[in-house]
Amino acid sequence: MESKILFVDDNKNLLESVQRQLRGKFKIETATSGAIALETLQSSEDFVAIVADMRMPEMDGVELLSRVKKGFPNIVRIMLTGNADQNTAINAINHGQIFRFLNKPADPDQLVAVLNLAQEQGRLIRAERELLNNTLSGVTAVLGDVIGLLDTGTFELSQLIRQHIGSVLKQYNIVDGWDIEVAASLSQLGYLTLPQELRQKNEAKQPLSEEEQKLILEHPQIGSDFVSRLPRLSSVAEIILNQNKSFDGSGFPYNDLKGEQIPLGSRLIKILFHLAQSTADGKSQLEALNDMKTQKTVFDPEGVEAVRAAIVYSAPHVGEPIPDTVPITNIEVPEAKPIPSSEPVFSEPLKAKVKDLEVGHISLSEIKGKSGVLIQAPGREISAVTLARIKSHHAMIGVIEPIVVVKKLKS
Repeated sequence: MESKILFVDDNKNLLESVQRQLRGKFKIETATSGAIALETLQSSEDFVAIVADMRMPEMDGVELLSRVKKGFPNIVRIMLTGNADQNTAINAINHGQIFRFLNKPADPDQLVAVLNLAQEQGRLIRAERELLNNTLSGVTAVLGDVIGLLDTGTFELSQLIRQHIGSVLKQYNIVDGWDIEVAASLSQLGYLTLPQELRQKNEAKQPLSEEEQKLILEHPQIGSDFVSRLPRLSSVAEIILNQNKSFDGSGFPYNDLKGEQIPLGSRLIKILFHLAQSTADGKSQLEALNDMKTQKTVFDPEGVEAVRAAIVYSAPHVGEPIPDTVPITNIEVPEAKPIPSSEPVFSEPLKAKVKDLEVGHISLSEIKGKSGVLIQAPGREISAVTLARIKSHHAMIGVIEPIVVVKKLKS
């Protein structure tokens, strides 16, 4: 991958001059506005740095670099300004976390030196992010396995929320929402610490005492406390803590956060959790989301629109008008297309005994013990932890055989 640097300025002559100066030294792309710059960054993952002019119409440099920080945190941000006053510097540092300032017109040697530093900084950021992602993937996979072992239903709910979170974040042009995705996977960790009898009563919608309701409502505190002990997961812990909070600031936790002060991940998990509950009760996704749309003090209205766009309509971004119903006459059934043979495919279903199961097999049937306990729901990949549980259960009590599985084949 050849790293690129994006220059943003509404002065086309300046951009052409920069391209001439840096030709052969860096791979440069240009944009004449903040909006075009964001579209350009969205179209490629190869950008290592962005250099933005402070004074531009519609979207100035501070706003642009603030958006880049939110949506593309791995990209190094540099401010180009002809009026490096104190307020400009303070705003840029506070909102955009600027790597360097450059005065216009920039000295060519200084510009080259700063861009070299930016490339090195970008490489360090990406290396650190890759290490962090690999570490977090391992940690969350293990914790996910533990959740699955303790309560299959809770695990499936967490996985469903995480599955939807990724597509919803695209509505916000957030390409690196690892903390929100991890929080979605671990959002029900605290719930699992509650007594099994209480969880069963809650899921069966039986009447709960005031104390039992309090325990259900405040389980995010337990999950948040647990996750906060892990290095670099403070933002994940914060998202988990606030997942039950209403948009108007009411509810647990009893802090001063309200509206957009509540972490975005918390607001989205609340919506997706309620969506999962509503569909389990027999409502369609659209009905459930339309109900939430009317509860503006409880659910983030923009978040509801983002979920509707991502899950029901696959709209390209937040803000696009979304209908409240699906006209039957407008539904088109796409022509089925064969899957190219070069794509990964699955093996033929195999009726396996426990001794034949392997890590990576995907169960097509329920894996149940002879006592009736559900060990793994269909559609899940068998992990090392799950396989160990299946074998130990089989040795102690017995597992119903055969188990129908498939295996993903390499392309």
